[in-house]
Amino acid sequence: MSLGEHMAAVRALHARALDVDLAGDAAVVHDLRVALRRCRSLAQGLADVDLIHRADWRGLAGAARGLFDGLGALRDAQVMCDWARLVPDDHRAAVDARLQAPLAGLIGDARAALQAFDIEGWDRRMRTMPLLAEHALRRRPLLLHLALARFDDARALHVIAMRRRDPESLHRTRVGVKRLRYTLESLLPDLHARVAKPLKKMQEALGDLHDLDVLGATLADVDSAALAAARSARAERLAAYKAMATGRGAWTTIRRALPPSAVVIERCRRAYVLELAASLGVDERRARRAERGVRALAATRGVPLASSALLASVLAPAKRRPARRAIKGALGLPAVVRRAVRDALDGDALVDAVRRVDRAGPPPRP
Repeated sequence: MSLGEHMAAVRALHARALDVDLAGDAAVVHDLRVALRRCRSLAQGLADVDLIHRADWRGLAGAARGLFDGLGALRDAQVMCDWARLVPDDHRAAVDARLQAPLAGLIGDARAALQAFDIEGWDRRMRTMPLLAEHALRRRPLLLHLALARFDDARALHVIAMRRRDPESLHRTRVGVKRLRYTLESLLPDLHARVAKPLKKMQEALGDLHDLDVLGATLADVDSAALAAARSARAERLAAYKAMATGRGAWTTIRRALPPSAVVIERCRRAYVLELAASLGVDERRARRAERGVRALAATRGVPLASSALLASVLAPAKRRPARRAIKGALGLPAVVRRAVRDALDGDALVDAVRRVDRAGPPPRP
């Protein structure tokens, strides 16, 4: 589906959600959040490809995120009610009472978010953003660069999650896999067709783990038998995810579907760097110098090379302080990396900074 179709789906589902009883129609909340997430993921990806219109793409992503977050608490509560089926029958009444108690207030909050949504602003964006997307989607080297970097980011988060196995790390991996899946689905459908099945399976497994972690936290002080059932289900799904994702599993399949040639990868990276340089008004020689420094980061993890935050910090002229301030917080880059890109262009300084970040794990995702 195109961006225009996703935005139209948001429009229609928003109107439907305003007219139905949210307590009796959980599907509309889920479907609307899926449509919003797809618009947001597309906008976030194209903000790193269509740099001239970055502010427009970020505006679209922000509009989608506002309503998405406003519906999140209700959707989580509805999912928890579905997962209550795991609880033994003789303990179900207490668990159902606990899970149903906050629903009325959450429905009110969701209704307020629906009414506050700027539908006129959304309609204005529907008239312009699909055309910008159509143009940006012709720039395949930049799209491939984004897909490769999103893969690297999600794979690094997976490695950390398998080491820590805590809810936060697994949740970050779920977000990374979801971003990779939606990037390929929306921007590179030919590549997505090759990896749709393993990506969907991983996302579903990680989604179940997230739901069970939330359920376990909700039931921690309610009933020991219910909590034990949630923990047992979580252990089973974690083992299933590990089996499908490690060794020669899903990650290997996905990587093989992406461009294997070092020449192609380098061409994509160069196209991206030069595009960024042009958007900042930096000459080609300076851009190539920065490219050599950033290329030295290719073997490291912790800062996704898909984002322009690192490259823009290197390339932006010192006099452009407002641009630097905006860039600095783009992806929550740690201070040690920001200092390195501010003070030096050489690759060694950048590599050293990012390796120090690697030892502490990746920065939190927005």
